[in-house]
Formats: sequence, structure tokens, C-alpha cells
Amino acid sequence: MVRVLGIDCGMERTGWGVILTDGRRHRVLGHGVIRTQPREPLETRLRTIAAGLRAILSEHQPDAAAVEEVFYSQM
Repeated sequence: MVRVLGIDCGMERTGWGVILTDGRRHRVLGHGVIRTQPREPLETRLRTIAAGLRAILSEHQPDAAAVEEVFYSQM
């Protein structure tokens, strides 16, 4: 069994989920969203996301991680 952390990057909302899988069967162990405030400075938002991810890593101790491809758009 492998414990996998999936991360959906975002500056305002970073989604995450942890599953336990043997490749055929999957069980959700945890999921959630790390939220930041849009009015906060970038460094504060990044610090919040980093602290949230460290807490998730400490709690769930995944064997592997997958990060959704980062997409950036400016209008």
C-alpha cells in the first residue's frame, strides 16, 4: 500500500488530498483546502501555504506526492 498526497496549486486556495492505494483499490485518508487572503502580501500567502503543507506532510506522512500542473494567466 502506498500513501499518496495530491496537491492542486493555487494562491488563494490550495487543494489537497491523501489516499492509500495498492494500484487497484483506493481509500481517502484526508482532504482539504489551504486558504489565503487575497489582500495579504505574496510572501505571507506563500508562508501560509508552506505551513499548511508541512502540517499535512507531518500528519499523513505520504510515500509520494503528485502536483497538478501549474497554470498561470494574466489578463
